[in-house]
Amino acid sequence: MAGLSGNLGFTHDPLVVFEAARLLRDDPGIHFLLSGWGVGFDRLKQLQSDARLPNVTLIERVPDDDLEQFLAAADVWLIPYRRHVAGVSVPSRFYNLLAVGRPVILVSDSDAEAALMVARRRRRQGFQFGAGNDRLCQPDRRIVAGFEAGGTALISSGRPVVLVTGASGFVGGHLLPVLTRDGWAVRCAVRHAPSSDDDVVIGSIGAETDWSAALAGVEAVVHLAARVHRPYEENAAELYRSINIEGTLRLARCAAQAGVRHFIFVSTVLVHGRRNDGRAPFSEKDVLTPRSLYGLSKAAAEAGLRKLAQECDMRITVVRPPLVYGSGAKGNFAALTKAVRLGLPLPFAAIHNHRAFLSVENLASFIARRLANPDGRFDIFLVADAEQVSTPDFIRRLAKAAGTRPRLFPMPTALLSALLTVSGRQEAHDSLIGSLELDLSKVIATGWRPEVTLDEGLQRALSRRDL
Repeated sequence: MAGLSGNLGFTHDPLVVFEAARLLRDDPGIHFLLSGWGVGFDRLKQLQSDARLPNVTLIERVPDDDLEQFLAAADVWLIPYRRHVAGVSVPSRFYNLLAVGRPVILVSDSDAEAALMVARRRRRQGFQFGAGNDRLCQPDRRIVAGFEAGGTALISSGRPVVLVTGASGFVGGHLLPVLTRDGWAVRCAVRHAPSSDDDVVIGSIGAETDWSAALAGVEAVVHLAARVHRPYEENAAELYRSINIEGTLRLARCAAQAGVRHFIFVSTVLVHGRRNDGRAPFSEKDVLTPRSLYGLSKAAAEAGLRKLAQECDMRITVVRPPLVYGSGAKGNFAALTKAVRLGLPLPFAAIHNHRAFLSVENLASFIARRLANPDGRFDIFLVADAEQVSTPDFIRRLAKAAGTRPRLFPMPTALLSALLTVSGRQEAHDSLIGSLELDLSKVIATGWRPEVTLDEGLQRALSRRDL
C-alpha cells in the first residue's frame, strides 16, 4: 500500500504519483491510497474520475483523531515536491510519518530541508529522488513497494544504488570510487561496525545471512567477498563451502527476491585449473577443471548461479580474473614485489611461459562498464590485461616499476620444477613455471578495452609503499 496524504498545494506535484499509479495499474501487489485537500487533491480527483484506475482509492481529509491509525495503514508514504520550490520547507505530515515508523519516498531537490533531514537520521527511513526525475513513474515495483515498514533505505539523491560486498578489501578499495564517479550510490555490506552511513552490517556471510536491509532499494549487486588464501586452515573445506558457495547463493537468491536487476559475481580463472601448457588458451566455453579448494568452491557457486538465472529475471554476470595486481594487493604479488625490492636472487630466467595478469584498475573498469551495459540473462567473461607475458618478463617489468634491477638467474626448469614439487609448493610451481593463457575475444567483443597497460598498471601498483 503506497499512501499520499496532506495539503497538496502549489509546492507539491501529485501528478507524478498518479502517473506511477497508472503505470503500475496491472500490478496486483500495489495499491495507491490518496488522501488530502487543496488544489492538488482536487486535480487528483479529476484525474481519477477520467481514468478510473483500479489501483487508486481516494479518501477525503482524515480527522486528526484517526490520523495515526490511517498513517500506519500504508507500507510506504509519498511526498512529491515540484522542482526548485522545496526550499527550507518540511511538510507537517513528514513528522507524523517518521513518528509512526513508515518509510518515505521523497521527491525533492537533494538540498531541500526534508531530504537533508532524512539523510541526517542515523536510522534512515526514506528514499529520495530529484524533483523532476521520472524514475518514480517507471514501472519498477521496488521503487514503490521495496520497503518493509520501518525498514532502511539509502538516500541516493536520485542515483541508482549498488550493493558491494568485500568493499573494504583490495579490489573493493579501487572499485568504489569508480562506481561513485559513474553515478552510483554505493552501499557497502560490512561484517562489523559501519565506518560510514553508507555501510550496512550483515555479520558473517553464509547460508542464513539476513540481506533484507542491505538489499532494500538496490539496483545491482557486486559480490567481491570470498574465502581465499587459507586452504590449510582447520575446517577449510567447510568454511570455503559456507562462504564461497552457500553464502554467494544465499545473497543471489535474496537479491532476486528483492527485485535486484543485475548481480555481478567475481569468480576466478582457477575454475579452469592452474595451467594450460601446450593447449589452447582457456575460454568461457571450456569444461571446468578446478584443482584448488578455492577454484572448486567458485566453480560450484557459478553452477548455482547458472541454475538461478533460469528461475528468475535477474541478470547475472560472472567475471573470471587471473592474478589481480595493484596497490594494496596481497598474496603472491605482494611476496614477489617484496623479493624484487629486497634484491633477492630469483631462479626464473630460463622459464619460457605465457601468463595472463589483470590490473585492479582494469578489473574495476570492466565491472563498471558491465553495470552500465548489462546484456544476457547469464554471462561469463574472462578478463585480463592485453599483454600475456612470461614470468621473467613480468619480474623485469615489476623491477622497472620499482626503480630497481631484477636479480634473475637461470636454473634448469626441470630442476626448479622438482624442487618446488618436493617442497610441497605445487601452487607456486604452476603459477611460476606453467602457462596460463586466456582467450579474451568475448570480452573484447563487448567493446571493453583495458584502461591501463601492464607497465602502467605495475607503475600504479608500486606508486604507494604499501606492498
